[in-house]
Amino acid sequence: MIAGPTAAKAMRAVVIAISGMNNAAVARSVRSALALIRGVQDVEVRPQSAEAHVRFDPELVDDWQLCRAVQAVGCRGELRT
Repeated sequence: MIAGPTAAKAMRAVVIAISGMNNAAVARSVRSALALIRGVQDVEVRPQSAEAHVRFDPELVDDWQLCRAVQAVGCRGELRT
């Protein structure tokens, strides 16, 4: 089968461990920073486990950009493997 223009893009999902996310305001800032990146489809920030679950288009976004957005709000982001 040949993929045409209406074919769904393959999305990638990652979990980012976040240190420094110590309150709800910081969690909202992390979520906003990630959601503003072009190509990010969905973001779920979990303050209790200090992580963010992100689904994105790997043709538009790479892992480094996601971690950089977390750093921009004063936290440290590291991909979980």
